[in-house]
Amino acid sequence: MTDKLIRDLIPEIAAAHGDYLTVRTARPSELPGLLRAKLAEETTEAIAAGDDTLLDELADVTEALHALAAHHGHSPADIETARAAKAAARGGFQQQLVLDTGSPS
Repeated sequence: MTDKLIRDLIPEIAAAHGDYLTVRTARPSELPGLLRAKLAEETTEAIAAGDDTLLDELADVTEALHALAAHHGHSPADIETARAAKAAARGGFQQQLVLDTGSPS
C-alpha cells in the first residue's frame, strides 16, 4: 500500500473501534503530491457516487481542494474569485452545452 493522506481525526475514530493505525506527519516535500493524489481520489469517488452519496463525496472533494489551495497560499475566497472571473470570461455550465464531435450530417 502506498502512503495516503487521511483526515486528521481518522486515527482517533479507528482507535474508538479497536483499530490502531500507524501514521506520521507528511514531509513538506511530499505534501503537494499527497494533496493532489487525495484530490484525484476524492474526485474519482465523486464521479462514481450515486445520488445518495454524491453530496458527501463532493464535500470530500471540496476539503481536498481547499487543503491543496491552502498549501499554495490560496483561500477558499481566492478559489471563488478565480471561478467567478473564469465564469464571467468563458461562461459556466448552466446552459448544459455539449460539444458534438461527431461527423457532419
